Amino acid sequence: MFIDNFEIFNAYPLEVNFTNAAPTATTKLYFDDNQYLKNVYTYALELCCVTQLAKSYAQNTMISAANVLTLSLILADTKKNDEPVYQLPAFGLVPSNNSGFIRQIKPMNINLTKSYFFVLNAGINIAESVVLIFYHMPEGWEPGMPTDPRYVDYKALKKQKMQR
Repeated sequence: MFIDNFEIFNAYPLEVNFTNAAPTATTKLYFDDNQYLKNVYTYALELCCVTQLAKSYAQNTMISAANVLTLSLILADTKKNDEPVYQLPAFGLVPSNNSGFIRQIKPMNINLTKSYFFVLNAGINIAESVVLIFYHMPEGWEPGMPTDPRYVDYKALKKQKMQR
C-alpha cells in the first residue's frame, strides 16, 4: 500500500557519522538504537548528502554526492524476524538524483539495530556524515488502517481492534 498523495505525517532525521576510521569496502555501518522509531511504520526514506545539507544537525561535514554511490542501505523488518528485506542503493534515496521524488516503501516496522549501510567501495573520509530521514505513520498505526492521521485516532482504533 502506497500513499496516493504523498503527505508528510511524521519525519525523523537520523545521522550516521563515520567517526572512528574511514570505512573500507564491505564495511557494515549499523544504526544506533532509537526509541523514537521503535514502534512506528516507516513509509518513505530520504537520504541527505552535501547537495541537500552543508552540515548535519550535529555540525558534521556531509558525505559528497559522488561518495553516495559507494553506499547501499539494508533494512530489517521486525515483523519478518529481523531479516533484511530491503537493499536500496543510497544514490536512489537522494531526491535531487530522482527529479525531487522521495522513495516510498511498503510501510514497515524497521529494526534499526539490524539495519545498516553497506560500503561498496572505499572513498568516504573520516568524520563525514550522512542523514537518513524516516517518514513514518503516527504511533499506533498498523497496516490496513486509514492513512490520514488528521481524521483518525489510531490508538482508539488499535484498542478497539484488541477488544474484539
